[in-house]
Amino acid sequence: GDAEMVEAFYGFASEIQRIEKEIEKRNPDMSLKNRCGAGVLPYELLAPSSEPGVTCRGIPNSVSI
Repeated sequence: GDAEMVEAFYGFASEIQRIEKEIEKRNPDMSLKNRCGAGVLPYELLAPSSEPGVTCRGIPNSVSI
């Protein structure tokens, strides 16, 4: 019922937050592939949260459907 849906939603939200923290942790790690060199931007495409407006962050609809 409703309680199961709410529990599943909060479990999913918790996992999304964990993934975002992992992305933030890996971004400054220069030992990871494609993390060194001139003009290397932090990976943010699948970071789930962002400020309002165009930020180049977030999960594209094609992935989330």
